[in-house]
Amino acid sequence: MPLTTPTFDGTLSYLTFLDSVQTYNVPHIKNSVTAPEIALCMAEQISQEAMHHQSYQYIIETVIQSDRRTQVYDFWRSDRILKLRCKFIAGLYQKYVDNSTPENYFVSLFADYLLEGLYFYNGFIFFYNLSSRMLMSGSADIFRMINRDELSHVRLYQKLIPEAMQIFPHSREQIYEMFALAVEHECKWTEHIVGDDILGITANSTK
Repeated sequence: MPLTTPTFDGTLSYLTFLDSVQTYNVPHIKNSVTAPEIALCMAEQISQEAMHHQSYQYIIETVIQSDRRTQVYDFWRSDRILKLRCKFIAGLYQKYVDNSTPENYFVSLFADYLLEGLYFYNGFIFFYNLSSRMLMSGSADIFRMINRDELSHVRLYQKLIPEAMQIFPHSREQIYEMFALAVEHECKWTEHIVGDDILGITANSTK
């Protein structure tokens, strides 16, 4: 019998994916930062994202049976809904990598804010929900430490975005559209992977 559920596997796979793309993307953003104090904060973020990725890997390697670990790592590739979510956020980053314009820099910066400020938390809530019923409490402790770091990242981008809006080409409609799409993907994913099968989480509560 599997020790975990598709919801557990899918949520962990997605969080692992997010931190892996952050480890790759943030250096691209940092390369254009001239303020040394901001560059230092981003260097710390890069280090923390790598540690988060290792933490997720630790959970996978210790909780999930050996014959299923590769399946969990690749869950985002095989699950259609999750793959769409991953392609959306990764695609926003890739625009700047492929074409380093000021407009694409702002999109990449704002996508980072969306990821730190929205995407992670639904995954965290799932594990906190389990912990509230005395399930997977050790994993929840790891997520609380990761959550603390992510909050510091959110605060950094809360300061950066208003400054970036004064410098880089953008439109408020574009910002609202990016937020709306992020929320749409989040709701669709949660309804797909959680549905109404987890006590304390429903499609309505997510919305």
